[in-house]
Amino acid sequence: MVDIEAMFHQVTVDPENRDTLRFIWWKEDTQSGIVFSCRMKVHLVGGVWSPSCASFALLTTFQDHEQEFCDVVRDTKNNFYVDDLLLSVPNVERAKTVAAGLRKFMAHGGFRLTKWLCNRKEVLKTLPPSERAEGVRELHFGGEESTTEQALGVLWNLQRDALAIKL
Repeated sequence: MVDIEAMFHQVTVDPENRDTLRFIWWKEDTQSGIVFSCRMKVHLVGGVWSPSCASFALLTTFQDHEQEFCDVVRDTKNNFYVDDLLLSVPNVERAKTVAAGLRKFMAHGGFRLTKWLCNRKEVLKTLPPSERAEGVRELHFGGEESTTEQALGVLWNLQRDALAIKL
């Protein structure tokens, strides 16, 4: 599982459309200061249009680089939910290959992947600790405590590789 870091802020708004995202601000950051007008250059979190614009940018990345990264595109294209990817692969070697290829591929679209989670520490070891999810940065698999993370609202126990719903 992986997240596209600040996905909406990675997608720029065409200059001719930036007037629709105008807002006012105060000089010197005080409400008694001079007011001036600004325009957003990227999409906003909370904008009703933002998920569709960001998804379009992601799909465009897939189309633009499909030939170069055909295996990665085939494996991941239909497994994104907005900025989250959940993917199951048959073995550790395939997971390592997909993770490495996906990082390179997404960089071509201007997207950075973070919060990597995997139930196999061999795969996580191939990723920089700073890009892993907080709960698995130190790779404390096993032991008495289980690492459980949320995967699109469902609990995922990494040690048992099992999904659960909390009632």
